Amino acid sequence: MTDDAHPESVPADEVGSEERPLPPSSPLDALITELVAIVPEVKDTLVSVVDALLEVAGAVIDAADRACSSPTPTESAGRGEPGVAEPGDADPGDGRA
Repeated sequence: MTDDAHPESVPADEVGSEERPLPPSSPLDALITELVAIVPEVKDTLVSVVDALLEVAGAVIDAADRACSSPTPTESAGRGEPGVAEPGDADPGDGRA
């Protein structure tokens, strides 16, 4: 290689070893990193809390699925269920049939 090499060139044995600045971490990432570094037991607590939150989220999703798949009052009206009026039914007390 000559002395006229590009000013940003890197010798082959140094490729990949040059320093690169990392993007700044979010405040939440920094907090979690510090908590885990300070007390190892915090890691286990965080893992159990996250696991519990995932279970709760799963339960909410299951409940939403059940609520979306259960028949609404207008859907059950066509099944002749007692106490549910179908559209177009006349009021039995008004004399119309």
